[in-house]
Amino acid sequence: IWSFVVVDAAGCTDTAEVNILPPGCIEIEVFPNPSRDFLNIHHSPASGTNSYLQIFAENGAAVLTHRVPQHAFFTRLNIEKLAAGYYLILYINGEDRKETKFIKTTK
Repeated sequence: IWSFVVVDAAGCTDTAEVNILPPGCIEIEVFPNPSRDFLNIHHSPASGTNSYLQIFAENGAAVLTHRVPQHAFFTRLNIEKLAAGYYLILYINGEDRKETKFIKTTK
């Protein structure tokens, strides 16, 4: 992680952090977890038109597939219609894959 401090002509400062990953290394962060209605997903930037998020139920059935636009690094998914339970979310970015789990609640 790189941290940058920018100072403007008036002396105001702001700090930003940039996370640079080596090729083939992707990330995914899902919140809130557990969730009732929407999932916010931070992921590595989509490298092309072959980037998807897929949600799988406990029995292995794919219950949702969402194409991620090229260069996107944030996705918000509506999960209101999913039954309460444990799910796996898979981020496919070209040839690279990363997965994590989340819990869908009713309350």
